[in-house]
Amino acid sequence: MDDELVAEIKAFVLRHPPPKLAPDAMLSAEDFRKLGYTPRALFPVASNRDVVKAEGALGFALAPLLKRLFLEVSNGIAGFGYDIMGLEGGCSSDSGTLVEAYFSFRAGEEYETGPWKVGMLPFCNWGCAIYSCVDCADASYPVFTYEDSGVWPERYSLPEFFEMWLNGKVLFSQENVEVVTREGTNPFTGKKMTISGRRRRKLGS
Repeated sequence: MDDELVAEIKAFVLRHPPPKLAPDAMLSAEDFRKLGYTPRALFPVASNRDVVKAEGALGFALAPLLKRLFLEVSNGIAGFGYDIMGLEGGCSSDSGTLVEAYFSFRAGEEYETGPWKVGMLPFCNWGCAIYSCVDCADASYPVFTYEDSGVWPERYSLPEFFEMWLNGKVLFSQENVEVVTREGTNPFTGKKMTISGRRRRKLGS
C-alpha cells in the first residue's frame, strides 16, 4: 500500500511545484485558499544516514511512510497552511525539526490527556498550536491531534492522513470540541468583527 501512496505523493509534488512568489509577497485569505495544499517549499531528500541518526536520537523507528517520504520525495514539506516537519537539514517549523519537536513535547508539563507518550511523534504543524502526531509505537500508525494541551485520537491512520492530504481534505476530530466566538476588530479596516474558533472541552466537563 505504501508503494502506491508514495507514488501518488511524488506525482502530486510534480503536478504542484512550489509557486514562484516574491520574498515580500502578501497573500490574502483567498490566495491561501486557492493554493490549498500546494507545497510552499520542498527540500533535498534525506539520506539513510540522516534517518539512522534521527531514529537513534528518538530511541524508536520512524513510521515507514514518513521515512519513505523523507528518503524519496522531500525531507519535509513547507506548506501554506501547514508544515510537514523533516529531519535535520529539512523542513523546520516553529517547533524545529521532527526530532526537536518530539523532545520539546516530551519535556512539557503534564498534559490534559496525561504524560506525553513515548513514540508519539508530532509530524505536521498546522499553526495556532495544532499538530498532527503519529503513534510510532503502534504498528497501525494511528494519528492524533495535539490541541489545547491534550492529544486527541483521530479516526484515521498515517496512510489515511496522506490520502486526505492529497485531496486537501485533512479532517480534525470534532469530538469534545466546542466553537467559541468573541468580538474583535479587523486590523485592516478597523471595523468590528466576530471571531470564531475551536476549543477542546476539558476532560470530565
